[in-house]
Amino acid sequence: MEKSDNVCVRFTGKNYVVWAFQLEIFLKGKELWGHIDDSNKGDLAVEGSVVAKAAWAAKDAQIMSWILSSMEPHLILSLRPHRSAKTMWDHLTQVYNQDNNARRF
Repeated sequence: MEKSDNVCVRFTGKNYVVWAFQLEIFLKGKELWGHIDDSNKGDLAVEGSVVAKAAWAAKDAQIMSWILSSMEPHLILSLRPHRSAKTMWDHLTQVYNQDNNARRF
């Protein structure tokens, strides 16, 4: 990451909500949140050129790099099978997000 691309909160496995919020804002600020919520997949299908697909893949790899660099090293290997920023994000959400009443106790 460049100095201006710092994500301050490091994901430890116990602070998913704070980390995800910060990374979401960061990606929205870079106009790249569409890689996570699939809102820009339509743009890729419309353009459809090899150049557009390569540009999309490069941006996706950049997001994957940001995700990995904002995590504690012992968590990184769990993301090795994932080949897109969205699948990484979805995996982390499924494993670490406790959006239920059990969290309150």
